[in-house]
Amino acid sequence: MRYDKPGPGVNKDEKPKPAPIRFWEIYTRKFWYLVRLNLLYAVSCILFCIPLIFTVSVHVVGSWLFYICTLPVLFTGPFTAGFVYELRDFARERPSFIWGDFKDAARQNWKQALAASAIAVIGFDCFGILFQLYSALLSTQPITYFLLVLLCFCGLGFLFMQYYVFLILVTFEMRLGDVYRNALIFAVVGIGRNVLVTVLSAAILFVTCILLPPLLVLLPFITIGTVGLLINFAAWPVVKKYMADRMSAC
Repeated sequence: MRYDKPGPGVNKDEKPKPAPIRFWEIYTRKFWYLVRLNLLYAVSCILFCIPLIFTVSVHVVGSWLFYICTLPVLFTGPFTAGFVYELRDFARERPSFIWGDFKDAARQNWKQALAASAIAVIGFDCFGILFQLYSALLSTQPITYFLLVLLCFCGLGFLFMQYYVFLILVTFEMRLGDVYRNALIFAVVGIGRNVLVTVLSAAILFVTCILLPPLLVLLPFITIGTVGLLINFAAWPVVKKYMADRMSAC
């Protein structure tokens, strides 16, 4: 065999493969890298998540203790930045170094990442408290039907924004306010893919955490990474089209 002979290359007019096929190719090719990244992220975050895991295990979700125990999760922000940085490179099929890139992205973005994770934790806590309050008032205050629907739409929009916040944060240098402004725009612009990825992620978590509890053992090994890659694979084309490509053209 002649290894110095040029290969056939890729036809510039060749149509890109459908997104599901490309995702599956990336997922299978990067599977063991994804396992290592998942483990690294889980180990990095475990100390801050122990109080939350405890409250869930003793079935006190929704109590004041539960909301207090979610607060330490905000300290996982820098690790989430490193996690998303790696997943972004997986999604755009770029080479990455699991430990080195994770560490560098966490260190370089730790301030904004802490602020972003604090906003996420407090935001979802406020949503949970208001949801419980409005649900309790449904039988006595009819106006709360409208407020509950409005709250759910706002909560869904806030969830969609989280798909883009850390992705923008680790890709561009900009103020946190601008990060959230762009994340809000992408939550609307990418509404179709945001809904789809939410349904798929919810299905994966439902099967592994509720329907088949023994699969919970996969959570620190591959489940989080699978959901994360799915989200970033769907979110990156939007960020690339409306931000990365336009900035590179300027």
